[in-house]
Amino acid sequence: MAKTKSLVSSDRRYTWGLATGCLIVLLTLVAYVPALRAGFIWDDDDYVTQNDMLRSATGLARIWTVPGAVPQYYPLTFTSFWIDYHLWGLRPLPYHLENVLLHALAAVMLWRILARLNIPGAWLAAAVFALHPVEVESVAWVTERKNVLSGLLVMAAAMEYLKFRFPSDQARARGPWPVYALSILLFIGAMLSKTTAAMLPPVLLILCWWKRRRLRTGDAILLSPLFAIGIVLGLVTAWLEKHHVGAAGATWSLDFAQRMLVAGRAVWFYLGKIVWPANLAFIYPRWDVDPAVWWQWLYPAAVLGVVVALWVARRRIGAGPFVAAVAFILALFPALGFFDVYPFRYSFVADHFQYLGSAVMIAALVALLARLLPGRPPIVRRTGALALLAILATLTFRQAEIYRDPETLWNDTIARNPSSWMAHVNLGRLFAQRGELGKAARENRRAIELAPDEPEAHYNLATFFAQRGDFDQAAEQYEKAIALRPHYFLAQKNLGVALVRLGKLSEALPHLARAVQMRSDDALARQNYAAALLADRQYDAAVEQLDILVKQRPRDARARLHLADALSSAGQVDKAIAVYQSALQLDPNLYEALVNLGRVLIRTGNLSRAEPYLRQAARLRPNQALPWLLMGQALEKAGDLSSAATAYQNALRADPSSAEARERLHAISQQTGVRRGSP
Repeated sequence: MAKTKSLVSSDRRYTWGLATGCLIVLLTLVAYVPALRAGFIWDDDDYVTQNDMLRSATGLARIWTVPGAVPQYYPLTFTSFWIDYHLWGLRPLPYHLENVLLHALAAVMLWRILARLNIPGAWLAAAVFALHPVEVESVAWVTERKNVLSGLLVMAAAMEYLKFRFPSDQARARGPWPVYALSILLFIGAMLSKTTAAMLPPVLLILCWWKRRRLRTGDAILLSPLFAIGIVLGLVTAWLEKHHVGAAGATWSLDFAQRMLVAGRAVWFYLGKIVWPANLAFIYPRWDVDPAVWWQWLYPAAVLGVVVALWVARRRIGAGPFVAAVAFILALFPALGFFDVYPFRYSFVADHFQYLGSAVMIAALVALLARLLPGRPPIVRRTGALALLAILATLTFRQAEIYRDPETLWNDTIARNPSSWMAHVNLGRLFAQRGELGKAARENRRAIELAPDEPEAHYNLATFFAQRGDFDQAAEQYEKAIALRPHYFLAQKNLGVALVRLGKLSEALPHLARAVQMRSDDALARQNYAAALLADRQYDAAVEQLDILVKQRPRDARARLHLADALSSAGQVDKAIAVYQSALQLDPNLYEALVNLGRVLIRTGNLSRAEPYLRQAARLRPNQALPWLLMGQALEKAGDLSSAATAYQNALRADPSSAEARERLHAISQQTGVRRGSP
């Protein structure tokens, strides 16, 4: 009978746990309805919409094997995007829905961790984490899949490790070592999603101390694989952030004292946004950090003072507050300024930087409330909890709306942070893409007023001039951007293009060559360089560049087309014919390859071989006169004036405005004495 009651009780607990977990998921979905209606924003292009690595199996292999093939070495995150692309294409809804569900599951996992640690208010803390508006940036922004995926895996890894170190009777019966192995695998997955997960091992170490009030030798030994994995992958991220993403230069040249000031202020900033989530912004103002200003030292001093005070008071108030404070700081550590990350260019703080840290602090604050209000009637506590969740859900719903589209996001950012030059840059770029050049010019000039030393502001203004066809002013602004950042790839590449358009080949070539050196895998940069070399009659050099491009992109028919064109210009006709044919094997309907192959074959006297290619080109583009003109010219040269006249008539049917076809028909009629009618 006792066993039967135990089973019934266990079933009820399971059903209740499942229901309450599902409630967290449901509440999260409701709060994030605006995110489900949103599109792609800001660097979602690098991560998803314009990421060539998502398009093929070769790209997937490069995601895993070539650090730098994508913006960061987060292969599990990019694999999830790869799968999404092949399932849904570029429809934004599934991407957003997955982010929301990952966040909801992370909240459920947080609840289970807190319950296992016997922390008061575990479910409420998880629900607050799920609905807190400070998490919106991580959830509603597709790029931050790395945050929510890594967050879920971090919490799952923590749960398994805690099961291993503090097993229940049921876990002991299963054996602890498979649980330990699973925790390591989950941690590796978290690190391969985003390396901020590297702070899990020290957090687990302090939790082990808290549970036993002492550390055992085994704690350090068992966590050593996690520390090693975290250090190695963390160093990879730091290197890529500096050398690939671009977090290098004067903007990031902070000394240790300045970094201490950033870290101290950031801790209080993040705590403040958790306690009072008002005026949340996509880009916050960037602080001026000056060690000579005495009051700035109050921030790190206060952090240290609080941690020391909690340590001293641990025997009276318990060690929990000390553990929570240290775990909060550890979770924030990768984004506190001691490592250079690219977003520091705009601001030292961002909501998505504290995704894991906020989970720790929310749990601590809810536990504190639960301990302070133990004697209140249940109806009061439940009403208060419901009111809190309702307020947070409403704030999250409203915050998620600003991620609807780029224009909404940048306008909201400017409203909350008028000094954000980056928001003006991106808003100007958006207007330029729409053809609203007046608005684009206004935003670009405002960005330069706010940040005259920011190369991106000059680059964006240059792009505006280029779109308007003013290549002189475009080149001037590109040069200013390069003067501020010599390794600015896009500025180097586009300056070269602008100089080519101005007919300044000798000035353009060094910039185009530099762009290829900087990004050897960028197809457009290499094509631009090869085209300039061809224009400068450096045929062999152009062929060399395009041969490299074909080797890099063996399935790209257009890369082969460009190589064949260069070979033809270099007089290597036989090789050109072979490469045109290989391009057509990859894409039988590549119009330019059909026409150019036909032209080369005619040049070698092979009209009979050229004709099928030209007829196929004419079928593909019935409004183009060129294939018929080429056939007419070849037939006329061969002396078959009747067939040539028919070809020219077909050219006029395709394009009645073709003056050349009309002139050749007239010339033939003069030669033959026969008047042929126009179509």
